[in-house]
Amino acid sequence: MTVATYADLALADAHHAARGRVVWADADAGRRLAALVEATAHIDAFYDFVGWPADPGQPLAWPRVATGIGLDGVAVPAPVAQACIELALAALDRPLAEQAAGGAARRLTLGDVAIDYGETPGEAAGAGGALALAARLLAPLAPLRHRRRLVRT
Repeated sequence: MTVATYADLALADAHHAARGRVVWADADAGRRLAALVEATAHIDAFYDFVGWPADPGQPLAWPRVATGIGLDGVAVPAPVAQACIELALAALDRPLAEQAAGGAARRLTLGDVAIDYGETPGEAAGAGGALALAARLLAPLAPLRHRRRLVRT
């Protein structure tokens, strides 16, 4: 069975190794692949890219046609693969949906009593930066009018 992701393990491994990210290398292959799957799902859930899927039955948003930016038929544009790889690293820390939603409260105050929970694990590792980096990488492919908003209920 082939798993549909925007980047394969070999590409992600090389990307993170070149940057000395031992957290990625320390995770077993199953966790790394699961993180890539989660990152791919996150990208497809939160970004509505220009153009249309090349095949209505394809599992992922790319390849696309009628993009107007010279990427018609390109299976996975480099910025999409890079965003996937960066998000996958953050996904090793905690679920991307949780990070996108803002995570847990850090401080609870009731009257004169306050409980400070400190940093969440993602903040300690700078995981929120991956979401911002992915947004910058994907911006040319998904202009603001194409981005989906997360609504918390």
